[in-house]
Amino acid sequence: MTTTKTNSRVYSLKEMKELSGLSEDTLRYYEKIGILPGISRLPNGHRQYSQHDLDWLQFVLCLRSTGMPLKEIKTYRELQERGDSTVLQRKVLLLSQKEKILGELDTLHLALKRINHKIEYYDSL
Repeated sequence: MTTTKTNSRVYSLKEMKELSGLSEDTLRYYEKIGILPGISRLPNGHRQYSQHDLDWLQFVLCLRSTGMPLKEIKTYRELQERGDSTVLQRKVLLLSQKEKILGELDTLHLALKRINHKIEYYDSL
């Protein structure tokens, strides 16, 4: 990690790999498809990631962990880049994902209840 004159953090590709747990190929792919757009480059062509890039990537990983497809994350990013006029559309995307998560939680809670019931049955034998 290096620091610029404005005291903002700058990360190399290797550092982003370590911080995110993603491979360098995945980071490059996310850049290529527009999920990580505008990554700055040094004169030698090496990527330089900002703290803002890292924060965004952590949000991307959060969305991915909920099963949100890359296509929807890209749509969210494109809306974000268009500015405040898209806040409602972004909120709708997140609300939709929230509903999917809640449905999955209901399914998991029911499965857990059934598994616990079976464990209790075995304990009673």
